[in-house]
Amino acid sequence: MEKTMGFVWLCTIVLISTPNFGSCARGKLSNYYGTLIGPLQYYAHGIRGTVYAIDETTIFIKGFYYDGTGPDAYFWVGKTPRPSPEGDIIPYPEDYVGRDPPVLKAYNNTDVILRLPQGKKIRDIKWLSVWCRRFTVSKTK
Repeated sequence: MEKTMGFVWLCTIVLISTPNFGSCARGKLSNYYGTLIGPLQYYAHGIRGTVYAIDETTIFIKGFYYDGTGPDAYFWVGKTPRPSPEGDIIPYPEDYVGRDPPVLKAYNNTDVILRLPQGKKIRDIKWLSVWCRRFTVSKTK
């Protein structure tokens, strides 16, 4: 039996174009959350939510759901064509103590604010994902 380490993404949203923050009509909406990017695309673990860009470095997820069972799951962003190990963790919650950010716990209709890593802007990334860094697959012969 051989064990291999791999990666799996649990959901994703593709950030195709940079939101135009100057065209937001903030005064006209009673529940303005930012520029709508779209819903998270569900793959596993009950993940759902609607993603907005608050500004160039801040993402808002309205009504985030996740069952919390991914063993090493984080919010993850990158600029490759699709989610891959070549990405960056967005720590959540961002006020954690310690060297490593905490693994995502279960969320039930929670509003989440994510701040991109230092130096990153929404226009620099192509996707946002809930990503599990540790996904073990057993191969038998």
